[in-house]
Amino acid sequence: MPVFTIASCEEFEDVIRDVQPVFIAFWAPWCGACKFILPIFALYSVEHRNSAFYRVNVKLLPELAERMGVRETPTFIVFQNGRAAGRLVGAYTTQLEYFLEWHTI
Repeated sequence: MPVFTIASCEEFEDVIRDVQPVFIAFWAPWCGACKFILPIFALYSVEHRNSAFYRVNVKLLPELAERMGVRETPTFIVFQNGRAAGRLVGAYTTQLEYFLEWHTI
């Protein structure tokens, strides 16, 4: 499954209501760590077909990043049934893998 881009706060609200785990990567175009980890995030999206994967550009949606408490990029938040179920900050491949595995069991 590909990683989709969230373009508005309204779209975000619709996306997170899903019953399946919804992983969202908050990233910034100037973030070197984001450029490193986002392709890996995309690879994991293929392995975890029972989850949805999205990304949010914090430069384009700063109000959403602020509302979600995103202070650093990259920040990964998993949602289930409209609620945040977990958060990971940083571009650590092993931690990202464990984070995804933990929330898809």
